[in-house]
Amino acid sequence: MRRAGLQFAYGMPCVRCGRVMLRGQALDLDHRDDGNGWAGFAHAHCNRSAGATLGNALRSKRKRRRGLMLQKVSLGIQVSEVRSQTAVVAAGWVGDEIHFELAAYIGGTEPVSEVLKLMAARTVSGVVVDPHSQAATTIRPLAKVGIRVIELTTSDLTVAFGDFVDGINANLPEGPNVTKVKAVRDPRLDAVMQHADTRAVGGATTWQRRGLPVDMSPLDGATFAVWAVLNEPDRLPAIY
Repeated sequence: MRRAGLQFAYGMPCVRCGRVMLRGQALDLDHRDDGNGWAGFAHAHCNRSAGATLGNALRSKRKRRRGLMLQKVSLGIQVSEVRSQTAVVAAGWVGDEIHFELAAYIGGTEPVSEVLKLMAARTVSGVVVDPHSQAATTIRPLAKVGIRVIELTTSDLTVAFGDFVDGINANLPEGPNVTKVKAVRDPRLDAVMQHADTRAVGGATTWQRRGLPVDMSPLDGATFAVWAVLNEPDRLPAIY
């Protein structure tokens, strides 16, 4: 398209700056800013400058979305099935809703340094671990540096699952009338929630942790963190 139209572009105004495009100048066939088709010919430097500006704006927007940090949080920790990753999920109040985010997703099974960093940057109300899960090995190292860990009972685990699922479903038009739970958008969380499955625990239900195509530790951590927020004695709204 560029080759076919180039000979007709000379003498026409640049779609970016409006100045006449002259022979000998480098020209580009310019996309529309929304990416939907072509805007026409532009000076190469005008096109690339506009593209850089648009790209920077989009990256900045994505960074702001990814970098959304709750300042008063509870943390949920879980280790992957094959013990290759550890998820640290933060949850906190935003108005009358609870939002959660994957605050750290690290290689290995040692979250102490990441938890300390989060505690230095935010107000952490609690750190929650399921002592009957892969993350049981994190409890002692965390305690050694003075971090008090809340250990979930089997009853807590099933309550946490129920509250989390109800909170997610509360965002639906016909969802239950309970506290809404929302994720800060993250492709790693999106992938986990897409493939999530459940298992029976006695007469109740919780997340399936084994044999799935994705690591479930971020969703487990989110469930623990939301449970902790719901069980805080002072449910103060979090601020960004």
